[in-house]
Amino acid sequence: MRNTQYPENWEKIKLGEVMTVIRGASPRPKGDPRYFGGSIPWVKISDITKVPGKYIYETKDHVTEAGAEKSRLLKKGSLILSNSGTVCVPKFLGVDGCIHDGFVSFPDIPEEIHKDFLLEYFNWIRPYVINENRQGITQVNLNTGIVRDFDLPIPPLPEQHRIVAAIENYFSRLDKAVEALERVKANLKRYRASVLKAAVEGRLVPTEAELARAEGRGYEPASVLLERILKERRKKWEEAGRKGKYKEPAAPDTDGLPKLPEGWCWATVEQLFWTVTDGDHQAPPKAEEGIPFLVIGNIKTGSLNFENSRHVKTSYFEKLDTQRKPEQGDILYSVTGSFGIPVFVDTEKPFCVQRHIGILKPTKITNALLYTRFLGSQFVFSQAAEVATGTAQMTVPLSGLRRIVVPLPPTAEQDRILVELDRQYSVIENTEFFICTNLQRTTRLRQSILKWAFEGKLADQDPNDEPASELLERILQEREAMKPKKKTRKPRRKKK
Repeated sequence: MRNTQYPENWEKIKLGEVMTVIRGASPRPKGDPRYFGGSIPWVKISDITKVPGKYIYETKDHVTEAGAEKSRLLKKGSLILSNSGTVCVPKFLGVDGCIHDGFVSFPDIPEEIHKDFLLEYFNWIRPYVINENRQGITQVNLNTGIVRDFDLPIPPLPEQHRIVAAIENYFSRLDKAVEALERVKANLKRYRASVLKAAVEGRLVPTEAELARAEGRGYEPASVLLERILKERRKKWEEAGRKGKYKEPAAPDTDGLPKLPEGWCWATVEQLFWTVTDGDHQAPPKAEEGIPFLVIGNIKTGSLNFENSRHVKTSYFEKLDTQRKPEQGDILYSVTGSFGIPVFVDTEKPFCVQRHIGILKPTKITNALLYTRFLGSQFVFSQAAEVATGTAQMTVPLSGLRRIVVPLPPTAEQDRILVELDRQYSVIENTEFFICTNLQRTTRLRQSILKWAFEGKLADQDPNDEPASELLERILQEREAMKPKKKTRKPRRKKK
């Protein structure tokens, strides 16, 4: 930014020399009913970070008239700039309101500087400002002194108008492109859900019953497969040396469930998995290194993520019951907060999980990969939501998870469903990657447009425009005239 070459007919000056920079203020203590809970909007950083466009109209918090006196009350149309956390984000106030101490504002922008030109200037310098003022690893904070020291380019006023018009024209086209990409992205999400729904309902591939009739052969219906799974389940239970008498899982309650395709049957999660448990309920002591300890944040994407994971001592891990140690081929299922996320364990790496994550251990003949998909369906999520309890954080109890009902197709059909799901998901993921790549390109292009604009390459330059040097001289003269004159003291007469 500081090394930018501006056109010869432009001028450059420190921002603080042509306008005043004032900082917002926050009434203390926060939440005091004398100051908060009124009708005057009070702008915080969180109010502007996700708001598109140039204007901010609504705020989460409001202050009273007494609170406004302890804050910074600004008129509608005022330009504000964030200076803490998410820095250098400019917005115009769409209503009268107050700014807290995470913002600065500019109460006397000269008429010779187009306000929209100034706003786009802040958008342009934002990455440079973040880079130059980074403190530590991630924290970036500004102050009024830093903002006053910004190098402000000043083109002729008519050229400022042309630059703003050109930026808005290009950005309007980009916005339409982004809207189209976002629509496709949303449609892909719905399409993914519809593909999974078709799989769960037996409409994704030809059923085994249909193929058997067409080929003149027999097939094993899912009811027979379920009997084999239950035998295997009891065998796994006994091999694991579980205490107590083995209890056969209850058959599913099928009242109100949709009709299944020929050859399919209903089964519960408890029937298909020989054990359904969760992580240890005792909070383990933290360790700098050792065995990874995963929380819901490590599985939120639908896959295992060991980056930035916590750790526990090896001695703690070794004392855990075998059923509480996830193994390759198991399924994890989030049961608290962001519940309903299934994850297939595809690693031999030892790790353990918090109690907010369920551990489903399949039998040898339970298709864990397919049921990782099925458990992520809306059909299953709806059942999980029905049994979830709690207020601040909803939790799916293990007893409720075990009772969740899922469809069971014949074995050969399961394999075809999984192949087709993977094929269609691959197409969807490739398209999503293409969309995300192009969305990133629009962000880079937006910054390039701003760069061209403030290098004087986006709009035409007119030799008939009033030179920027004369414009700047007038600004400085006007500011000098506005300064309060110092009072001169008359010299005292000497006494004779």
